[in-house]
Amino acid sequence: MRFNNVELLTATDSMPLVSIITPVYNSTQFLLETYASVLAQTFEDWEWILVDDCSPDGSLEFMQAYLTDDRVRIYSNTENHGAGYTRNAAIRQANGRFIAFLDADDVWEADKLECQLQVMQQADAAISHTAYSFIDEQGNPRSGKVSVTDELSLRTYMKTTEIGCSTAMIDREKIPNVRFVSSRTREDTLLWISLLGKGYVSVGINKPLLRYRISSTQTTRPSQLLRMVYLTLCIYLKAKNIPIYEKYYYWGRYLINAVYKRLRPAE
Repeated sequence: MRFNNVELLTATDSMPLVSIITPVYNSTQFLLETYASVLAQTFEDWEWILVDDCSPDGSLEFMQAYLTDDRVRIYSNTENHGAGYTRNAAIRQANGRFIAFLDADDVWEADKLECQLQVMQQADAAISHTAYSFIDEQGNPRSGKVSVTDELSLRTYMKTTEIGCSTAMIDREKIPNVRFVSSRTREDTLLWISLLGKGYVSVGINKPLLRYRISSTQTTRPSQLLRMVYLTLCIYLKAKNIPIYEKYYYWGRYLINAVYKRLRPAE
């Protein structure tokens, strides 16, 4: 496959090039829309690994009934563990050189994988991420968008927290042991701080290739927002090789950006 005169990598030994990693919990309302966005990808050499985290709404049975493409593989936890543990369970089943993360309620644009693979190949990048927009529970556009930096370092990430997990892709030939902390919140922030803190850089694609869904609970529960802000500060304070005053500065910038990206009008 070619994209802008660059021949994309292809899988070998009948293994998919990209493994899509999705934790699932109470997602029956959104799974078909997410599924349609994966099927619409212009790059087709993928496998999609979904792990249900003991959803009480019948998500597992729903996936087994309706997500019938041969490239889809469905698993389930025996106990509820949270998103970090569940993503790790999916990663253990992955065969692809590249892993791409997709939450069960988010929606990719059709050229997401193709565009990202092309950029990673050209830049010889270990990690990449893209810009994204917001949608509501019904899939309607919401105000706000997130633009991204061409080359994202740890310090810049701590200012912006611009990596949306459902936009991220990692080359496992360059980072072979990708693992989330088995926590229920901010596990993705912990991963990016860990990887960027080791000197990796994430290449940003400033094109919205994801529609990130904002649920009603995310917008109506101030207690959740305050807890997220507090947990982010705790994570920043544990970052290594950064002076304490810089950690508080980056946390303040994070707060400003968190508000701005949700109020910024979409283009």
